[in-house]
Amino acid sequence: RGAAALPNLRCAHPLYVALLPTALLARTPPRILLLRLSSMGDVILTTPLIRVLRRRHPDAHLAYCTRPAFASLVADHPALDDLIVFDPKEEPLGTLARRLRAGRFTHLLDLHGVLRTRALRLLVPGRWRGYSKRRVARAALIRFKRNLYLDAVPEAERFFQAARGLDVKPDGDPPELYLSAVARQRAGEWLSLHGLASTPFVALAPGAAHFTKRWPVEHWRELARDLAARGRELLVVGGPEDVTAGDAIARAAGARGRS
Repeated sequence: RGAAALPNLRCAHPLYVALLPTALLARTPPRILLLRLSSMGDVILTTPLIRVLRRRHPDAHLAYCTRPAFASLVADHPALDDLIVFDPKEEPLGTLARRLRAGRFTHLLDLHGVLRTRALRLLVPGRWRGYSKRRVARAALIRFKRNLYLDAVPEAERFFQAARGLDVKPDGDPPELYLSAVARQRAGEWLSLHGLASTPFVALAPGAAHFTKRWPVEHWRELARDLAARGRELLVVGGPEDVTAGDAIARAAGARGRS
């Protein structure tokens, strides 16, 4: 609050003078970077951490770094002060590193833990923290169908490991999405065009980036038939690579299915 607010240091106890820089630093709002480059589900799963960080540190500067394909997932999040978009096809990693260094972040949270983000940890000095991806347990489950996980901590809560030192813990609430007015308008127009604007429906998303994360199509078809039998309208969503599976799932729901 300025020099006038500080005591006369010449009269202060030596111990007080020694601790003064730490006390002043503690009152400085943190500048926090959250780094998650992909993919859709994982970026969404980081939103509980964003929410809790803002609640615990209302004066902090919160920035999020991700790739262009996933930027819209957090672009309208009210808790974020800055969105840093990184396109590895257009921008060298060194250029991104210079941008991050210019941000003078006091806390850098690596929520990805891949080769590219590890390289950034070398190129951008600072207080980096990551989280355990439990690679051995995951490999054992995928390759040998052996469950070595010792707990049932959800992925969204494990991201909080990277925020150790910031005095935050999961609040138990789910991930969240914030849509811009333009996005809401476009969605409303699309739903109106397909007769779903005023009809409750269930959205099914069978796609995933990796086959190990995909539920078999037949299971989706069985679920679609069951939901349709209960009178639910169904909308199967996904990307171009999900068209074949989406159409098969929608057909299983009969007249109540759309894709």
